[in-house]
Amino acid sequence: MTDRRHDRRTLLGAVGAGLAFTMLGGCGASPGAGGGKLRLSYSKGGYELILRTAGLKPKDFGVDYSLFQSGHLVIEALNGGSLDFGTMSEIPPVFAAASSFQSFRQVATIVGDVNNQVILVPRHSRIRDLADLKGRRIAYVRATTSQYFLIRMLQSVGLGWQDIHPVAMSPTDGMAAFSNGAIDAWAIYGFQIQRAVATQGAHVLKTSLGFLSGNYIASAHVDALADPVKAAQVGAYLQLLKQGFA
Repeated sequence: MTDRRHDRRTLLGAVGAGLAFTMLGGCGASPGAGGGKLRLSYSKGGYELILRTAGLKPKDFGVDYSLFQSGHLVIEALNGGSLDFGTMSEIPPVFAAASSFQSFRQVATIVGDVNNQVILVPRHSRIRDLADLKGRRIAYVRATTSQYFLIRMLQSVGLGWQDIHPVAMSPTDGMAAFSNGAIDAWAIYGFQIQRAVATQGAHVLKTSLGFLSGNYIASAHVDALADPVKAAQVGAYLQLLKQGFA
C-alpha cells in the first residue's frame, strides 16, 4: 500500500473514526529545541501515515519512529526505555498491570473505530456465525484487543476458550497462516483486514461493535514526562494527531 493511492478519508476509515482526547497534565508548554528526537511507536497504516498524508510534522523537534505490530510490544518497549511515546488499545495496559514494573503513564485517550477489529474467515469458509467457531483453529494476537474480543465473542454464543483451538500469532504470521489455509478464522485488527479482503477474498464474520469500547491509549515513558522539553514534545505530537484527524 502506498500513501498516494489513498486519500485521507480512506485512511481514516482504515485507521479509526477520529480522536477524542482526554489529555492528562504534564504535556504543555513549548517543545523548544535541543531536546533530541522524540522516540515514537507506529503501526503500518496507523497514525504516522495519517500525519504524513496530511502533511503534518513537528516544527521544533525531530521524531524517530519504530514499527510495532501490536500494543503489547509497545508496552515492552516503553518498559525497556526504548520509547518516549506509544499508542495501543486499552487491553495491553490491563495485561501489563499484572507486572510490578511499569515505567509509563497514560497521557491521552483516543477514540477509534471498533469496526476495524474483526474476525475474518476465508473466501470459501463454511463458518457462517460465531457458534460455528467451535472446534476451529483461530489465530489471535496475544495480550491485545484481538484476544479480548475473541473471548467475548465466544462467550456471547456460550462458548469458551477451551471450545476452540486458539493460536497466538503476530499479525505478519497470522496473515501467512490465513493465506495458506493453516487457520480457520483470524481475530485481527488494522490494515491487515483490508489487505486480506482485497488479496484473499476474506469475509468479515463479525466486527467488534458491541464488544470493544473503542478507547485507545497514548502513553509516555516516565522519564520523558519528567523532562520538561520531552513532555512538551509529547504534548505537541498529541496536538498534531488531533489536527491530522480534523
